[in-house]
Amino acid sequence: MRFAFHSYKGGVGRTKVMIGVAAILAMRGHRVAMLDFDLDASGLATILDAKPETVGNRDLLHILHSADPSAVFASMIDVTNLVSERFGYEPQANGCLKYIPTISDPEVADQITFNAATRYSVAAILEAILRDCGVEQLLIDLRPGYSPSSSLIFPMVDHAVVVTRLDRQNIEGLRKVVPRMQQKGLNTTIVANY
Repeated sequence: MRFAFHSYKGGVGRTKVMIGVAAILAMRGHRVAMLDFDLDASGLATILDAKPETVGNRDLLHILHSADPSAVFASMIDVTNLVSERFGYEPQANGCLKYIPTISDPEVADQITFNAATRYSVAAILEAILRDCGVEQLLIDLRPGYSPSSSLIFPMVDHAVVVTRLDRQNIEGLRKVVPRMQQKGLNTTIVANY
């Protein structure tokens, strides 16, 4: 199962909500992976302390740039213990939580174009995560707003979770974004985060 976590604006807690859902799924015995598809401002790498010097070229930007889905397995980081300690949950016997970081690098990000070849590479990467990395649930953190990257991901997921704050700007944004998702037949859940 694939879930996209989206928001109209940044700073609404989308990444933290996604980590919370991932932790609950792992706690219930699911094998979960998180993918950071916010290529410009990676919140997941910041929260999970991924450093460029330890990740090297094993991040999503470099996998996309090289169009090599076989690199996915080597890029997967197991954060079960880190998230368990930080958020205070205990996974069931089979539960685990992994992720592929994105280390924001404008030079590499600027070289990625969202075209048919990229669509094929992203589809292959998502398949490789579910097939080769031993996970059942894939949670994808998207860039805020309606962007080429979200347009690319939405047709490849089963469900969208839109995280919002209850203020005028976010409500207006929801009125624009959610109908687009629903027109594409995407099941959508709205989460209000205070």
